[in-house]
Amino acid sequence: MCGWSELIFGSMYCGKSEELIRRLKRARIAGQTYQLFKPAVDSRYDQNQVSTHEYGEVRRKVETIVEVHLNNGEEPTELVAELTRQLSGSMQAVVVQNSAELLAQVDWKANVIGIDEVQFFDDGLLKVVEHLVAKGKRVVMAGLDMYSSGEPFGIVPVLACKAKYVDKLHAVCVDCGREAYISYKIDNGAANRESTVDVGSVDKYVALCEKCSRRRSESGGKELELFES
Repeated sequence: MCGWSELIFGSMYCGKSEELIRRLKRARIAGQTYQLFKPAVDSRYDQNQVSTHEYGEVRRKVETIVEVHLNNGEEPTELVAELTRQLSGSMQAVVVQNSAELLAQVDWKANVIGIDEVQFFDDGLLKVVEHLVAKGKRVVMAGLDMYSSGEPFGIVPVLACKAKYVDKLHAVCVDCGREAYISYKIDNGAANRESTVDVGSVDKYVALCEKCSRRRSESGGKELELFES
């Protein structure tokens, strides 16, 4: 029995990880078992968790509350971790360095294999996904489609072509509220125009539509107050 692969992709803040988590939760409700992987390079929120950006914001707020209310000299790290584990928007994951390590750690009893941030994986992931599909697994992947430069990101275009189901999600433009598909690097220097890996979140990137991205670029990266209708 052959399986299939699904790819959820788009810009930052469009809900890719949220949708990946949603699909795995539905699989669990349906009585299926799953295994979730993430690359080690993505350590923005929790090292061993796949988390949404909203979860990251909630975690920061929880950390602040804990620091204010715990005055007994103990480290609040474990309490924060336990509190945030109870929140939606996060799911335990197996952290791997590369595609070979991912394949080596696959639980072959699992019905569904989830892979987050696929853009960070090496080319070997293409063969790994093909192998998992051939073994009857449903492989659900999520990742960025483009660098901030606008160029296709790594192996994602090939994964999209080979996937049975592809969903491109859109974020909300922080400048005008329209649909956004560009992960715009806040620092509008030369690095913004290069196709390089620079892991970050709200500290480095915003989601913009094509018009606002062009306006920011032309204005030296500054947010504009007036827009065309």
